[in-house]
Amino acid sequence: HYNSIKGGMWLHIAFYGIAPEVGTSANMKAVAAGFLQYQNRYVKITEDEESDFVFSEELVFTDCTNNRHAEEIIGKSDLLVYNLLIPYQELETVYFRHSMVQKNIIFLIGKYYQDKFYDKTKLARTYRIAEERICTIPYSPRFQKAYENETILQYVREQQGKQTSLEAIEFTACLQQMIQAVCTCTGRKGEIYYG
Repeated sequence: HYNSIKGGMWLHIAFYGIAPEVGTSANMKAVAAGFLQYQNRYVKITEDEESDFVFSEELVFTDCTNNRHAEEIIGKSDLLVYNLLIPYQELETVYFRHSMVQKNIIFLIGKYYQDKFYDKTKLARTYRIAEERICTIPYSPRFQKAYENETILQYVREQQGKQTSLEAIEFTACLQQMIQAVCTCTGRKGEIYYG
C-alpha cells in the first residue's frame, strides 16, 4: 500500500476471532499499545468498512470479528492475526475449511496460560505452522480490567516498569514477541506460511 500523505508505505493488519470470548479487540489494542511503547510507532485502529485506507500512520489495525465485510478486508490486508483460545478446536475448522488461512497469518492465543498439553511447540507441530507464527497474550485479570477501563497503554507501560513480577515479565515478553512476529511476517509476503 502506498500512503500518499506520508509519502511512504503503510501496513494494514486485520485481526479476526472466531467468537466474542476470544478477546480479539483487547488483544489488538494490546499489540497497538506495544508498538507505541516499544517502537514509538502509532497504530490507527479502525472498524471502518472502507477498502481504501489512507492514514498518516504506518500501521492500521482492523478488528474484523463482527464486520460484515470481514472477508473483503482480510483479503486486502497485509497480515491476518487470527485470535484463538485454548482448547484449539476452532483452529481445525479454520485450518481445513476457510480460505482465509491462505493469507499471511499469525495465530494469537489470548488468555493463555502455560500448560504442557497446550504447548505452542505441540500446536506448531500438529498443524505444521512455523512456531514464530504462534504468539500468546497471557491470561491476566489485570489486563482484562485495563481493557474494560480503556487503560491498556497504561497497563503495558506498568508491566514494562514492573519487571520484578512474573506476570509483568511474561506479559512484556509475549507482547514483544508478538510485535516482532508482526514485523517479521509482514516483511515476508509471498512465502509459504505453513502446511
